[in-house]
Amino acid sequence: MGRILIFTSLLLSILSQSAFADTKTLKIPLYASEISLDPSGVQDQSSLWVSRQINCQLVRLSEGKIVNEAAEQIEFTTPLKLKISLKNNVFFTDGEKVTSDDVINSFLYLKDSRKVLRNIFDHIKTINKIDNRTIEIELTRPSPILRTLSSPHYSIHKSSFIEQISRGTEDWSFPIGCGGYQIVPSGKKELLMLKSITGKLNIYFFLSQKNQVESKEAHKFDIISSPVVGSDIHEKDFILKKVFDPYHLFFGLNTKKDTWKAKSKRCSLFSKINVQSILKAYGDQVELAKDFFPRGVLGYKPRSPLIKTQEHDYIEKKNNVYDQSFCLSTLSVSIPEKYRESFLEVFKSIYKKVDGKSILDTKNFVKIFQNSNCDIIAMGLKSNYLDGYEYLLTYSEREVNLTGYWDEMLVKKIKESQSIENAEDRAQIYQSLSEEILGTCTIYPIATIPYKSIYVKKGLMTPDIGKVPLNEYYLGNVFYEKAKQ
Repeated sequence: MGRILIFTSLLLSILSQSAFADTKTLKIPLYASEISLDPSGVQDQSSLWVSRQINCQLVRLSEGKIVNEAAEQIEFTTPLKLKISLKNNVFFTDGEKVTSDDVINSFLYLKDSRKVLRNIFDHIKTINKIDNRTIEIELTRPSPILRTLSSPHYSIHKSSFIEQISRGTEDWSFPIGCGGYQIVPSGKKELLMLKSITGKLNIYFFLSQKNQVESKEAHKFDIISSPVVGSDIHEKDFILKKVFDPYHLFFGLNTKKDTWKAKSKRCSLFSKINVQSILKAYGDQVELAKDFFPRGVLGYKPRSPLIKTQEHDYIEKKNNVYDQSFCLSTLSVSIPEKYRESFLEVFKSIYKKVDGKSILDTKNFVKIFQNSNCDIIAMGLKSNYLDGYEYLLTYSEREVNLTGYWDEMLVKKIKESQSIENAEDRAQIYQSLSEEILGTCTIYPIATIPYKSIYVKKGLMTPDIGKVPLNEYYLGNVFYEKAKQ
């Protein structure tokens, strides 16, 4: 999916050749050039949004509350045993009913294959089948397991599909899910086609390396969450909706590089950083970061100054780094093309020569960055259930350990935080951990984008679109107020 989508005659050609050309569809540009539907790896917002349409889970989070999806009833029979019965009317896209075996094998696949978000497996001792519609989960200790299960990373897949994946005879291009949509072949790398199983609007998802839409092309789409380049569009053809879905922008130093192994050098660089060029480029959609976590996430506590260092840690009178060349990587899915120059400007005021590289591969971006010999990466992180743990993961799981800084004691404390059921107590631990992390001078919070701007074409009804993060919004709820002309 590496080619750039050109929103011109190619788009019209794709639509006219499509199997859905004569039916009503939602046309949506994705904030990515590629997606991954494999729940065992790193999944960005766009991948999770597609996954939301094609997959079901036991439970989900809605307006801060855990609600059943495939689960009919959940009860703790003891403090360490959780009994879950499945609904009798949940089916995979091939028409077969979801069973206990499917749920258990989906979790076993994650346990064997997942390299991130592994904290849940520290809490689960066993998963046992009681009957075709009932399972029992035994915990190692009391934990907020339902909150974890409500995050969008625990999709249920058909046992036979998981077996094929495990044998290497199948991939994740066309997973068999139990959601309201299924992916069908499009013949185009830039186009992902989803067919509704329940008679709702079909979906075209379009992919682009630029992660932005030209305003003159906006009329071709129905829902746009990517930045729009050019004159404002919402007053003419679209209604602008704001969804609280905080996205935190960071700089992360590559401590695998000799230059940044010493804390004194890392803190020296951070003391020189000025992010005004970034704030100016984003305008009123961002606010200056005041914590390791964004506002609205459990663990957030505004502090000043944000980066605390002892004076002797960052004042260098010798071996000044100004004369060295400097390399900045940007994760393309996090930083749209229109903003990337503003990140380079931060370091052009510090170094004589600054080079920029863009990373497209979301799944393997950590390895790519650390092996690139680049100095720093600009990227964004978000929490899918507004919990600071998802930010702390960058220091406790090697697959997403973007800075390369590793401290076993810190890892242990982050993992132990997930055994704390009381939210206030957990928030205090998060604050302590974030202070410790900021003190390493390995990661620099830049700014928060508190709200996601979503352009919705006039006449299109999107019930409850602001009640959950966009990547958790089910497009089967969308309908046209009047038939399209």
